[in-house]
Amino acid sequence: MTVDGEHVTVTNAHDATVTATAVNTTGATHSVTVPAGSSVTRTFAPGTYTLTGTTADGNQALVNGEDQSRFTIREPVSVIPLSVTVTGQNVSVTNPSNDSVTVISTAPSGETETVQVNAGTTVTEPLQPGTYTVTAESGSRRSVTINGQSNLQIQVTPPTLSREDLDRKIARLAPTNVEETETAGGTAIQITGTNGNATIEILEDGSILYREGDLVWQIPTEDFARGLAATDARTTDAQGTPTATPSLAELESKPDIQSVERSGDRVNVSVGSSYAQATQATPSSVESLPFLDLILSWNTFICFVNHLGENTVVESIIICILEQLF
Repeated sequence: MTVDGEHVTVTNAHDATVTATAVNTTGATHSVTVPAGSSVTRTFAPGTYTLTGTTADGNQALVNGEDQSRFTIREPVSVIPLSVTVTGQNVSVTNPSNDSVTVISTAPSGETETVQVNAGTTVTEPLQPGTYTVTAESGSRRSVTINGQSNLQIQVTPPTLSREDLDRKIARLAPTNVEETETAGGTAIQITGTNGNATIEILEDGSILYREGDLVWQIPTEDFARGLAATDARTTDAQGTPTATPSLAELESKPDIQSVERSGDRVNVSVGSSYAQATQATPSSVESLPFLDLILSWNTFICFVNHLGENTVVESIIICILEQLF
């Protein structure tokens, strides 16, 4: 016989049915039949009980090696409802009660994330983006409500990452290699760096995610594309006359890339019939090169990667993303 909170389990290891009888101090009797080789669990109200066992032919069955076993069910600890807040990927659970609580977040796929929240504490854990059903139970195995609900639905949305912040994150990695792979949901660009690794995901719905370990940021597509226009560049037409960089609103559609060519110290990505020329000051190392520092002109993208050598990390990242976006 074992006791877990308010739950009492009687296991019958004999080859004959046993009747277990529990009598509390008030004289109330509770009996349960336990078939041979099986276990039965019952819930008991608070109080002190004496448990005995009897076989079908009236013989005594020992309980935990004794003629009888005495146990006490204590009053359950009062559990106050939990409070849950979601900020970006971070899910915070506050437990104001005097009992520890186990919180389970279940994704539609069935995968679960479990966290233990001790009495009077708050625990914050990151979750992958998506929708979750959150449930909780106390240390005494009682269901606990969350924000007033027994099954709380939450939406985890990654925080937004600006182009400038993306530049800094990529630079901190000190990239050494980039590999592009096709996934079930789109394209993944794996960035390997001296100081860490990251992944840029371009999903089929057009959304873009940046991942470092368990942390995820979303990159607004419009902000991503807007970053293609370098602020320190001058764009000219085929005759060499300076022209203004057009806004994204002028692009009525996303043309297919026609060619990606390397010419000396620059990479030309052509997506239209006409070709433009551009000049800009360029840095001399991967670490100082702003990520996706491209010149946006009508139907043409030109990326300068001076002094970086063939098949550079930055070049690979740019080409991978352009191929997916346009």
